[in-house]
Amino acid sequence: MPPRRPFSLLVAAVVGVAIHLDWHAGRHGDHLSFALPLHWLFAIPVFGWAAWYIVRRWPAQVGLTSVLSLVGGVVIGQGLEPLYERVVDEWPFSQSFGEARLSVFAAFMGAGLAAYIITVFLICSGADRRE
Repeated sequence: MPPRRPFSLLVAAVVGVAIHLDWHAGRHGDHLSFALPLHWLFAIPVFGWAAWYIVRRWPAQVGLTSVLSLVGGVVIGQGLEPLYERVVDEWPFSQSFGEARLSVFAAFMGAGLAAYIITVFLICSGADRRE
């Protein structure tokens, strides 16, 4: 049986959608905005699930699969989606790729990556104790 590719489209899609939803949760401004100060908390269960999923499905390639899948999610949520808004919806550059969006994204990713690393560590250290 050939080895599984070190990439999860499911994780990339979930993370990409979560990045977009967090933009709505954290931004200020229009009717689709919630301006929640703790919007980044949404990242904890999303990235915790992603870590659990990757560790269980790719136990021998956790590092590479994690990087590729999470980068895929960032490309979807912070690259393609804002590009669509800029090109198709003709939103101003500052709204699609500006400081406000980057600030919301940075908070989300900071919390998410911390949750991801902690989850991987806890799962792997638990597996070591069982052996």
